[in-house]
Amino acid sequence: MLNWSEVINVALMSFVPVCAVTAIIFSRAIVTKRLPELYDEDELDVALDEMKTSYDKKQKRSIPKNIDEGVFDKWLYFGGGFYGLMALITFVVIEVKEIFGFITNFSLSTISGNFSLHQLINAIVDIFVNGIMNLVSAFVWFQYWDEHIDMQNGWYWLVAAYLGYVSGTHLAKRIVRYTQNPA
Repeated sequence: MLNWSEVINVALMSFVPVCAVTAIIFSRAIVTKRLPELYDEDELDVALDEMKTSYDKKQKRSIPKNIDEGVFDKWLYFGGGFYGLMALITFVVIEVKEIFGFITNFSLSTISGNFSLHQLINAIVDIFVNGIMNLVSAFVWFQYWDEHIDMQNGWYWLVAAYLGYVSGTHLAKRIVRYTQNPA
């Protein structure tokens, strides 16, 4: 029997966010000429493969010049496409939670006057170790989300995320067309 409560949760917590992030990333990829403006499914696969190959051929990993480059590099680092996008979303969510937790703990320690050099060194080591753990969690994003969201049926969530990804790629083309030719 279909659980409408879960269907609504899936739509709001899987389809909509994945569609929105996909639309943003793909529209920026079109505007910055990383992807062709009018692509079909086959052209998209070829363009994504070319982006990934270009990323893999980079000999020297440098600091990104702008936020677009940083986002695309991280997306391609995670493999590009749907899997890479889900890993990127997961990584961002984990990192934002970690940053807020760090700031909260750091602020409470400094306010209470209980902050020491030892705590600073521990915090730096924790940031480094957590960064590695967060990368691993992002690569196994399906497990991360299963542990953090009460899913009755994981297949609903996976299908909704993929449909959000596909819808976002189409939405990106419309966004670019509309912003270039509003009327």
